[in-house]
Amino acid sequence: MTGPAVVAVVGGGLAGLVAAHRVLRAGDVAPGPQAHVTILEAAGRPGGRIRTDRIDGFVVEAGPDSFLRSKPEAVALVDELGLHDEIIGTRPWPRRAFVARAGALHALPEGLSGLVPIRAAPVLASRLLSLPGRLRFLAEPLIPAAPAGGDESMASFARRRFGREAWDWLLEPLLGGIYGGDGDRLGLQSTFPQLGVAEREHGSVLRGLRRAARTAAAVHPARNGAGSPFLSLRGGLERLVDALRRSCEPAGLRLNERAHTLLRTGDRWRIATDRAWLEADVVILAVPAYEAAGLLRAIHPHLASLLGGIPYAPATIVNAAYDRRAVPRPLEGHGYLNPARSGLPVLACTWTSSKFEGRAPEHAVLIRFFLRPGHPDPADALRDEMARVLDVRAAPLWIRVHELPLALPQPGVGHSDRVRAIDGALAAAPGLFLAGNYRLGVGIPDTIRSAEDAAARAIAHLAVHRPSLRSASGSRAT
Repeated sequence: MTGPAVVAVVGGGLAGLVAAHRVLRAGDVAPGPQAHVTILEAAGRPGGRIRTDRIDGFVVEAGPDSFLRSKPEAVALVDELGLHDEIIGTRPWPRRAFVARAGALHALPEGLSGLVPIRAAPVLASRLLSLPGRLRFLAEPLIPAAPAGGDESMASFARRRFGREAWDWLLEPLLGGIYGGDGDRLGLQSTFPQLGVAEREHGSVLRGLRRAARTAAAVHPARNGAGSPFLSLRGGLERLVDALRRSCEPAGLRLNERAHTLLRTGDRWRIATDRAWLEADVVILAVPAYEAAGLLRAIHPHLASLLGGIPYAPATIVNAAYDRRAVPRPLEGHGYLNPARSGLPVLACTWTSSKFEGRAPEHAVLIRFFLRPGHPDPADALRDEMARVLDVRAAPLWIRVHELPLALPQPGVGHSDRVRAIDGALAAAPGLFLAGNYRLGVGIPDTIRSAEDAAARAIAHLAVHRPSLRSASGSRAT
């Protein structure tokens, strides 16, 4: 076959844009015909859940607001796209967050590694847990390691290693702030596998995490935002989407065009959209697992069943702006978490204007709330929470509610086995690849890694089946 290979990327969110970017960059170094890339996006804008709004001098994140410094994929991509100077860390004063218990905000103990505080003195000094709860937490190295076996829930693991009180009031709210789900269902191996590795290899989670932290401190050099575990971009995370869109300009980005049928014809793929049919040598499905399942149900029911079995949780994000004089309490930190045990509708509250510089005008504060599913009136929940925790009675300057019905995948017990089964089933669908935050983790760096992996596999496939692109398999995408 002559002419350029055709790569169709279904989904123009972060995963789809990164996958297209990687395929296009690989084509830069390939001899002969280059790959033609088309991105199909059902919405009217690219970026998926990443969206930054600018309202009256506020920088408002309608989706994620940061990425982890400890995972290199996001920082590396930001650097590559020329955005290094826009990286910002959280404000240096003070880098702390709180947990609400019994009507008071208790600072999380310093020295968190993932979910777990690894320094004994801050744990002992904290009043978040009772004295017996603190002593039980610090006794974790004395708890015998469980026999090596299969996956278990995060709640089961944490109660076994650290005690019920530490799970209820310390680890569960941190996990809930990330996944917005039920710790009795979320699996250890797919959420925080390093905790299980620490137990197996060192006999103790605290021992293993302390050694890993010492190693990481010696390996990772200082960079922009150094000292802050969370990073963002000065103009908001949509700056990353904008840079990826510019990088993908050689591709055809087709907005408001939903793919609804996927067929295999000979050695090629055919995609039916709302407007036309598209033929491709390679398809990268960079959509949520349930959407990928819908596209595959007719031609690959087993793969569709595996994908369709991944549950998702809804998310409601409420951003609200207040006159600074209306907030009597100094917002010195990043915000706070409400444990599930509290039964309150607000899962977490971020003091955005205290967390990152430049998010609000000097006269105002910007606060964002995450609500648990099922509350009928987000604005009412916000008002109650502001009065209860921060003693704010004044009306906000404005409120923006962002309802995300199927926002976050919930990697349950056995999810890692499911992902391996998905990868095995893909062998029966040559030229089809998957990317998304249900594969390797829900965060921005994990999503980028998933997309880069899918692109590398697609490039390797083309190098075998389209020899003119053979040298692309040695590009950065691998």
